[in-house]
Amino acid sequence: MTDQCHFSPEELIEKDILAQQFEQVAQEVEEHSKSSQPDIIIATTVNKNQDETDETEHIESQEPLPKKYWWHWKYNSPGNSNFWAICPYVFFVCSINQFDESVIPLALPMIQKELNITYAEAQWLETSYYLGTAATSIPFSKMASLVGVVTLTQILLVITFILYIAAFFINDFISLVIIRAFIGATTSGFLSTRNMFVSSYPSDEKRQQSVANTLILRMVQQVIYPFIGQAIIDAAGWQYVHLVPAVLIGISVLFLIPFSQLPRQGKWAHFDFFGSFSLAVLLVSFALFFTFLTFQNFIPAGILGVVFVLGCVAFYYSEKLAKSPIMPLGLLKNPLVDVLFTNTMNFANTLSLQFLIPQILKHVLFPDSIIGAMSSIGSAFGVASTLLNNILTKKIVSRMLIPAVYLLLFVSMGIFAGVFQFKYGALIMFFIYIFFSIWVQQHTYALLLTCVPRSLSQYVCGLPPLSRTFGSSLASCLNQSTFQIVAIVLKDTQKQFSVSVICVVAFQMALVVLNFLISLIRYGNPENEAHKKGFKEHKIRRLKYVEEAVGEDVTV
Repeated sequence: MTDQCHFSPEELIEKDILAQQFEQVAQEVEEHSKSSQPDIIIATTVNKNQDETDETEHIESQEPLPKKYWWHWKYNSPGNSNFWAICPYVFFVCSINQFDESVIPLALPMIQKELNITYAEAQWLETSYYLGTAATSIPFSKMASLVGVVTLTQILLVITFILYIAAFFINDFISLVIIRAFIGATTSGFLSTRNMFVSSYPSDEKRQQSVANTLILRMVQQVIYPFIGQAIIDAAGWQYVHLVPAVLIGISVLFLIPFSQLPRQGKWAHFDFFGSFSLAVLLVSFALFFTFLTFQNFIPAGILGVVFVLGCVAFYYSEKLAKSPIMPLGLLKNPLVDVLFTNTMNFANTLSLQFLIPQILKHVLFPDSIIGAMSSIGSAFGVASTLLNNILTKKIVSRMLIPAVYLLLFVSMGIFAGVFQFKYGALIMFFIYIFFSIWVQQHTYALLLTCVPRSLSQYVCGLPPLSRTFGSSLASCLNQSTFQIVAIVLKDTQKQFSVSVICVVAFQMALVVLNFLISLIRYGNPENEAHKKGFKEHKIRRLKYVEEAVGEDVTV
């Protein structure tokens, strides 16, 4: 036995050399791991045992990487994609809601006539749709991490397809309002998952470009689809407005096939059902509050205000107690809430202007045939501003770029308020006004998806549809309430319209000033803007958010 364990001097020297080589390789690996350390710092806690328990639960709740099949394309997998790989699916899935939202307003006069309803009643076909999007956008975004983003999207697309086919055959107003609400609810779900594909599937260096290109694509669709929709309505009738999205859904399902799943996280047993319900209650009651306020139905508005407060209280306590909250309260204390607020106000300003401009152009005696074309040309200016924003965002930090655009928007709004009563002055200033208004809206929309790390995308991908819904409710309430109050106070009917427009624009200017201050003071610098002009290290905003299982201090 001792002879077998004896080594010659040559063998010992050889073993020493191998050991030294092994230590050198290990040291190089350790140095490399330190140099490539990600921007996620695991926070230390006083209770070490609790940390270990939390980490174990986190690992257990995260499933292994999903299987990849032969039909999965490597450029449609998480972290390896780019905009052009996901573009076919994104184009058609964006077309579904863009066509619906662009064309339904054009079909309302015909629907109103055929169903024998008032204009105010016809508006509920739009309102119910947006209420559905408000109620479900965030819960569906969270649910995607449990079901799988591809699986959930497929389910929602199939359900929405069935709903659109049903809407095509329905001629009863009440039934149509109800089914439109369900369409809005399922649509917000696949819009949230679309945002996940856009912001989570491309690699980190291509993530912002993917979001920017998607916004350009959406703006181009806003220019094109009103013309296509009007042609379909004139040729076939308003029912076909619901058939076209069904066809687009079928094509979207086909282009979704090459996508592989994001890793699923969490357990159904921990899903925050009560938080989802209370969130839906407070969001719907908040939007309906402004809707009834617009029509001066003060008793329902008061009841909904109370329901909103109760919903906020219920949501607050449900999120504090939930193991896996639907919207962690800690996340709302970070830069995200500033971007969410400014984006909502930007939507309110843009939509308020879009509601006003047909009335203004009619007031200055433009023919009806021209008014629709002018609105579409305004969307084309939005495409131009989105392209310019995409270029400048690569070079200048948001904290400097957006306040400068807000100042230009403020000046253009002031000039617009002074010249809108002149025919061509109103037209020219409308184009300038909409150019800067859509610019800031598109910028903050993109920030909503990119101001948090990829690991938190499940929480933010439902916020843009929600922000748009609130912005639409606020814009409608602002316009209608202002016109009604001016009509009561000012008896001179010839001046009522002009004074109402000036009051609406003045209120919008106040919101722009508020957004300017927030963007200048609160936005700060994300670390991924270190290569841009205006970056200051002491202005970095850090996302201090403790995730469900592991304490993290994530830098944005």
